[in-house]
Amino acid sequence: MVSITNGCTGQISAVTFCAKHAQNSPSKICSVSRALSGKSMKRRITVYIDHLDDNTDYLFMKAWIEKWKSELHIEDYSSGGYEHCWDFEVPEAAVLELPSEWLCASDWAGIE
Repeated sequence: MVSITNGCTGQISAVTFCAKHAQNSPSKICSVSRALSGKSMKRRITVYIDHLDDNTDYLFMKAWIEKWKSELHIEDYSSGGYEHCWDFEVPEAAVLELPSEWLCASDWAGIE
């Protein structure tokens, strides 16, 4: 197998490449975006919020879901009235828009 990181100065994360059955050796892949041919990587996350005092966080989440609806997958949602918990699969760019304290460890997302 040929190493895809030989000669690369950038960092490749979360990319797996197998050339076992390739006809030709792969050329160097030095960026995730080129390696994925424009496909965005998605991440599993669990988000928990409550709105005991006010509904600002809940309204933020509704707007965030609306913004990313074409690129997200909602695996599960539960609510205890003022408590909300979602399991999402979303692009990393969407995750970066959320406060980190809303992200939770779960069976879906794993332990962070």
